[in-house]
Amino acid sequence: MTTKRWMVIVAVVALHARAPVRADEPQAAPPLTQAVEGLSSADVKTRQQAAYALWNLGDAAQPEVVAIAAALRDDDDYVRATVTRVLERWRADTAPGVLEPAREKLLEALADGRSDVRRAGAKLLWRSGALPAPFLEHAFPALLGCLEDDDPQLLATAAALVAQRGADGHAALSRLTVLTTHEDPEVRTWALQAIGAIAPREAVPDLIARLADEDDAARSAAAFALAATGEPWMPEVDEAILAEAQRDPPRMTELQVVQTAWAHASPRMVPLLERMARVGKDPQARSSALQALAQQVDHQALDLLLAAAQDPDPGVRQAVLTALANLGVDAAPAVPLLLAAIEGDDAVARSAACMTLARLGPAARAGLDAVLDALDATPPQDTFGVVAAVAGLANDGFLTREHAARVVPRLAAVLELARATNNQTLALQPLAALGALGARAAAAAPALVSCLEPEADPQLRYLVINVLRLIGPAAASAAPALRALATREGDEGAAARVALMRIAARPEDVEQGAAWLRSALDDSERRSLALGFLSAQGASAEALVPQLEALASRDDRHAIGACVALIGLGHPEASQALERLLPALADGRADPWTGLLSELGPEAASAADALAGAAPTATDGGRSAIARALGRIGVRSDAVRTALAELRNDSSPWIRTRAAVSQARLGFDTEDDAAK
Repeated sequence: MTTKRWMVIVAVVALHARAPVRADEPQAAPPLTQAVEGLSSADVKTRQQAAYALWNLGDAAQPEVVAIAAALRDDDDYVRATVTRVLERWRADTAPGVLEPAREKLLEALADGRSDVRRAGAKLLWRSGALPAPFLEHAFPALLGCLEDDDPQLLATAAALVAQRGADGHAALSRLTVLTTHEDPEVRTWALQAIGAIAPREAVPDLIARLADEDDAARSAAAFALAATGEPWMPEVDEAILAEAQRDPPRMTELQVVQTAWAHASPRMVPLLERMARVGKDPQARSSALQALAQQVDHQALDLLLAAAQDPDPGVRQAVLTALANLGVDAAPAVPLLLAAIEGDDAVARSAACMTLARLGPAARAGLDAVLDALDATPPQDTFGVVAAVAGLANDGFLTREHAARVVPRLAAVLELARATNNQTLALQPLAALGALGARAAAAAPALVSCLEPEADPQLRYLVINVLRLIGPAAASAAPALRALATREGDEGAAARVALMRIAARPEDVEQGAAWLRSALDDSERRSLALGFLSAQGASAEALVPQLEALASRDDRHAIGACVALIGLGHPEASQALERLLPALADGRADPWTGLLSELGPEAASAADALAGAAPTATDGGRSAIARALGRIGVRSDAVRTALAELRNDSSPWIRTRAAVSQARLGFDTEDDAAK
């Protein structure tokens, strides 16, 4: 054959290959459709080929996850095993949401007569992610049946699923208790985990017995289950932990002893934790003991932490930097240690030290320049801890206008990187800092607006909208982008409308936002969201006062939130709301709303003295919120001074820290120092 003739043949074949298919010619179904149809064939070979084809399709098979899950109950072993492998690819942590539509089919598999089917159904339900409460209630009878199975893998997985029900899983308790002595250690461990989630006090004797389990994981699970069931502290639990800690030869490792004592959180555990922090041979045990002591605010914790800063193990030194944050303002003597870490070469230690410094209240001001220098010197992708410190300093009111001018461009750069890489975690701290800076963060408006683009993450957009609302009229350049979002349904559109109400101040913007707020305040499902929006809304929400007054006079869970909103608006009629709020601070009814109370600003000046007077009898949450609110309201009265001085000596380190911050914001700490 000549070369010329061969080229003609190739050209003709190519033309036929590119020719359009006639409408009346049958077309082959897509590979996924063929494979799924093959799963329902009566021919076993066809079903096997279909299952193998689905395996080869990989993630492209996700749209047919329900049909694939139905094949878990196929008559053929190969088909069942292969579709199980297909479904196992889509765990919730790597492929979120993919298995969720198939949960009913997976639940049906739990009733199958074959153990491999039941085992696969349970395992895939676990891999599908946290199960919603209605589904768990629906699935609970089947899970109880699985707890009676003989298959160890199925027993362990069923116990893990029952644990997701928490206290609502009490009907499984008797069987779970039996399983704590099962020959398989994984079954024992998950049974103990489930008991800990149910937290029944009647299980305590069995949990104490399992502290002596031969398996490490089972002992740890028993310890944490005891912690969940042991409030208030029970002497028999104390004795069991101390006895295990003192056994010779030991049955528990040093780390397990510390974790058990930490989980139980009894005052009798403090000497044991102190001893382990000083002389433990395991660095992890020393680190955990130090963290436990700091969380319990032991009177010697600061001395131990400062001494442990010289520990030869870098992990222990790292734990010290993190644990100091739990002491709040009481950790002020550690500021030189933190500054040394911030100015050092270890990026991980710098991040930890920055985050801790921001939780020390006024003592953090000594490290302000070091934090700002670190922010300038650190690449945006590595700034999480430094930006967290900036957010804490801004939130406590320690950043001046000059400081804001310096940090806002850097915060905007971090936010731009978070948007470009779709890293919402990286965005959280710069957004917190920009929101705390308020109007002083106006220069970041272009970076914030870039996060409102349609392709941006919806959760990121929602957070940005609320930051723009806090910046207020200074973010007017964001108004066009917000108006585009305000046309949407759902929380995002609502947040945009309310933000415009404060930012743009056009009559139509104010009315649109007010219309949504009026509607939401009448809707029990959206009322909490609306009250949260009102916390920083100021005079633009005055038209809503009559509606808030009516809500505040009712006897339901939102009434206290409406009272706080009225006080925050500074309306002359807010005195009645204040009268209702003060008793609620004492009896705990205000606790769900103390986040709003903490946002009170100068508009609430008339309420300052009354709030100060309510502090001594308020709940822990109420005292913390009052301590913070007094500094933000800004009234320098004798009543406020006295209340903050008393709160500065509160038993809670967080309340002491909040009071110290407010004293600093009002200048009381400087005056007291001068008097001394």
